[in-house]
Amino acid sequence: MRILFSTTGTNALGESYTAACFAQQLIKSGHECFFIAPKLGSEYIKTFGFQENNIATFSSRKEGDITFRMEDNYQDFKNFINKISPEVVLVGDWHHFQENGNAPNDAYSLYWFDDKIKIGTFDHIGFTPNGKMTLMLHKDGEFSKKKFIELSDRYSFVIRPCPHHSNIKLKHKNTFYWSVFTEKIQPKIEIKKSLLRGYDADGSLIIFHPIGFWQHRIIQKVFENKKISGDYYFDMMLPLIFDYLSEISIKVTYIIVSGETKTEIRRVHKNINIVIKPPLKHELFMDYLEASDVFITDNIMSSNLGKAVFANKIPIVYKNSLDLRKHPSESSQVLSAIRERISPLINEGLIFPCLSFPIGFVELGEMYQNNQFSTTFIQQEIYNKEDNVQLFNKIVTNKEYKDSLISYQNEYIERNGKLISAEGILLEAYES
Repeated sequence: MRILFSTTGTNALGESYTAACFAQQLIKSGHECFFIAPKLGSEYIKTFGFQENNIATFSSRKEGDITFRMEDNYQDFKNFINKISPEVVLVGDWHHFQENGNAPNDAYSLYWFDDKIKIGTFDHIGFTPNGKMTLMLHKDGEFSKKKFIELSDRYSFVIRPCPHHSNIKLKHKNTFYWSVFTEKIQPKIEIKKSLLRGYDADGSLIIFHPIGFWQHRIIQKVFENKKISGDYYFDMMLPLIFDYLSEISIKVTYIIVSGETKTEIRRVHKNINIVIKPPLKHELFMDYLEASDVFITDNIMSSNLGKAVFANKIPIVYKNSLDLRKHPSESSQVLSAIRERISPLINEGLIFPCLSFPIGFVELGEMYQNNQFSTTFIQQEIYNKEDNVQLFNKIVTNKEYKDSLISYQNEYIERNGKLISAEGILLEAYES
């Protein structure tokens, strides 16, 4: 069969990663896979080895393309569709299209597809409870709420990727549960040794921390609106983590991947060798992940979190449960030890509950309740110094703690192996 994957993200790559993994599994079963994507997603998909002539790249107003014209995209879209004649279309995330069918980046419209083509969609966020999602901060830097659009009847089936979703069910009505990975990610020992030699990291705790490009951009806009100088990650969050790590008695190699970095930067903070790298191609990214001991993210929905779990790393997901607006005295007590470091956040009311700063995503907490995936990683409060120092000491000194976490990871991985295959989903959805 011929399958077309439609991805829309101009800042984030999670949906492109999921689509690429699904396509790789289908290709192994003899199917043909094609992609349409904006520039960022298109370049990322190519790093998986997909042929360039199977990928249609569309200009986007959101990416700042000064030559952008919707009518040009429409003609290119039609030409590509006529050339490949897809039998099934898989959309990266249904909510990336507005009610009129247009993508928010104005690249193309859902309704440009022929009505006769069967369309499915990936559902990374479980439709969220009650169809709502809280965007904690909007363009004006103030609290606001935004409802996600409802699932259009244009979609005939849904795929929920595991990891992240509970993997107990195989299928429910028109919703399929599918494993992104077909097996555990095994570290390449020689590559790890080579990387460690390059950073003089032998004997140190290796921490890998990719920063979400889309998050970084949104935070920058919030800071601009509130006239906050400095960078959230490099002036506030990361220095906090470095302070916590400086209190453990072991050398640390802390590798950061940032879309704001053009060339590799190295520096030292006490017992920590810090390496800041620009975006990595997929294969090299995996090399760094596999060479690490600890994986860190501040976005619970990160697709990289699933990679870390399947590679048996120690994943730490940073969140915040403090609410300085509603509970100022309680929050102030916890924040006293780090107040100077994050004073701009405190002064501007930016200490509020979030699973992904500054968007919020607090409703996503329900998706992770009674979900075995939640046992495979550590959720940690970012602003609690004492708990963080204890956590890092436990990671370094308590082997049973790590072994217990890996045991939960292996249980989840084993159940994932029982889920329906990509080809099984495709054939059953197409025939229904």
